[in-house]
Amino acid sequence: MKFIALVFLLVFARSYAQDSLYSKVFHTSSIDLKGQSVASSGDGGMVVAAQYNWMQSAVFRIDSLGNTLWAKNLVSSTGVVQWDNVLIKTIETLIDSSYIVAGECISSDGTKLHAVCAKISSNGDTLWTRTVTNPNMQYSSYHSAAATVDSGVVLVAKTSTSTSAGYFIVKYSANGDLLWSKVVEGLPVTDAPCVIQSLADSSIFLSVPNSANECAVMRLLSDGSIDWAQRYPDLVIHDIERVDSTVVFLGRSSTEWLPVLIKSSIDGSIHWAKSYTPMFSGGGPIDLCVRQDSSFVITSGEQAFMGFALSADQNGLGELQLNLALATFAVLESAHNGIFLVGNGPMYGVKVGSLMTNYHIGVVRADSLLNTSDGGLFSCSWGVSSTTSSDFPITPLSFTPQYSGNLSSVSAAFQYNDLVLNSYIGCVDFFGGLDENSIEKELTVFPNPSNGVFQVEQESQHTLELTITDVNGRIILQKSMQSLHNTVDLSAEQSGIYFYHAKRDDGQVKSGKLVVLQ
Repeated sequence: MKFIALVFLLVFARSYAQDSLYSKVFHTSSIDLKGQSVASSGDGGMVVAAQYNWMQSAVFRIDSLGNTLWAKNLVSSTGVVQWDNVLIKTIETLIDSSYIVAGECISSDGTKLHAVCAKISSNGDTLWTRTVTNPNMQYSSYHSAAATVDSGVVLVAKTSTSTSAGYFIVKYSANGDLLWSKVVEGLPVTDAPCVIQSLADSSIFLSVPNSANECAVMRLLSDGSIDWAQRYPDLVIHDIERVDSTVVFLGRSSTEWLPVLIKSSIDGSIHWAKSYTPMFSGGGPIDLCVRQDSSFVITSGEQAFMGFALSADQNGLGELQLNLALATFAVLESAHNGIFLVGNGPMYGVKVGSLMTNYHIGVVRADSLLNTSDGGLFSCSWGVSSTTSSDFPITPLSFTPQYSGNLSSVSAAFQYNDLVLNSYIGCVDFFGGLDENSIEKELTVFPNPSNGVFQVEQESQHTLELTITDVNGRIILQKSMQSLHNTVDLSAEQSGIYFYHAKRDDGQVKSGKLVVLQ
């Protein structure tokens, strides 16, 4: 038996050392955590923007092995405009290895929704924050951002006034200066996404919903002026990616609900358009990844935590389909030539009795061919099969959008504070899943951050020895607990970070951070 265990550990270590394949689940204590957007960190890892507690946001960064480097939550404060409830919808890596996060804020009087963005460093520190204003603007929300070759960023938002609705595009410099802003009127605002992408020649591709059943695609020059604009009937575009000197659009047919991939020249002429028939259909978000060999991976998160991943070659011909028990909302290529699949909800292979009651984020790192296991150690997919692709008939129609309005930029006062983020290995391993009675799953400490009063809850009866120390290692509290529901009071302590160490009578141990905000 010892020999078998040793062989397993050696194979396990070799597998992860070679390909770094893993599945991780990230969660907070007793609150929903839903992913919104991801971006490559450039070192083989990624940054994730997430939502919790209805309209609050978190951003965290993981390395190539899935280890959490830092986690921040967005805290509103008072500045030129008073903010409340910040929701980040998109995150993008900039040329200088910093990140832009963007979304929306509710004003403190509850009457307006403002588009807001922040530039943060690779360590999660805030470099600058901005929003745009207009006296007539009642609602505005950023939906997509793209890095530009001059280390700046261009963003697109939905907006409305008391008399009209439309979209606006803004360009910020690396220092946060508003270089130009354009308001596009005459297009109805719908629930469908609006997306943006920049090219090496400084031009910008923009797609916004033109109605519930079609979208408008525009190419903008570096100063924001319109080069050309087209309507795409029966299609809503969810993602735009660069492929050499061309651009690829990923959308969904608004009548057949099938994913559609379109390759286009920068003048708007279509090279090819393909549709795909996955095993599961639905209206979940879809995302596109262009691999280093210019082939494609398409993912979609469907209802009931189901999703799929499709791969296609450079010409859009379908190759492989993976049916995932993961509500996938994003896919991207790692700097180390692997593929990240990111989704919300329970991960496939976690035993039902182990599932948390709240949402959490799952990250699966596959290799470049979408293999999620090596040597049979774990599998995060099922129903692997070939996929079919069909020519999709599409005829773009020219139209002339209208530019109007002026926007001004102001600083938006908010900052990121440390967030306690937990993680564990997801998916089935060689021994058949997670231990349902582990302290990692059964012990929760919340709310965190708090005013000093924390609840410590167990799912099964154990004697628990709890020790809390400050950042200097000084013991603040030691307590023995036997009940399922316990209270720890640190309200007499100063605001700051503290650490807990919980040891159960069966020898299992769990440690973590506590944040006190007085």
